[in-house]
Amino acid sequence: MAELETTFRRLDGPIDEKFDCGALDQNNFLLKDAWEHQQRGYSVTHLAYVKGMLAGYITLGNDVVDLTVDERPDSAPAARISAVKVFQFAVDKRFKRQGLGEELLNLAVLYARENPATIACRYLVLDSVTTKVEYYQKRGFVINETGRSKTIKQERHADPQHPATVSMRFDLRDI
Repeated sequence: MAELETTFRRLDGPIDEKFDCGALDQNNFLLKDAWEHQQRGYSVTHLAYVKGMLAGYITLGNDVVDLTVDERPDSAPAARISAVKVFQFAVDKRFKRQGLGEELLNLAVLYARENPATIACRYLVLDSVTTKVEYYQKRGFVINETGRSKTIKQERHADPQHPATVSMRFDLRDI
């Protein structure tokens, strides 16, 4: 696989560029909501460009992850641990299967680990559609046990427009 020459930048205004990841919710978020969410302080979106074309994006914000007793790291002070959450994550169809998704996840890890002395953050968390769980597991993510019952309920009431998701985490100290 050839390495892409990717540049990243923080979203700095509404998007008026072509983007289609094949998922209506992710397309609409980027094109209609990302800038407003960023201005309101809900999240920050980072854009990936390849050869000057918008190729993907990742939207990050703050969250916590609830862990069962068995999942908690040694000496964890509580069941709720600070995390950076991947709220949205998409790669344009023109750039899929070229490693761009991996680059965007690496960018998220870099940002999550950037200021450990000023902001505590142990995990990078996301909600994966069930068909992508294995993709994230290969990259070191594990399923949060506290999110399993939610996923089972979602699967029972499946909606093709809003597939079931699984809460997952990546321990930033495993790098």
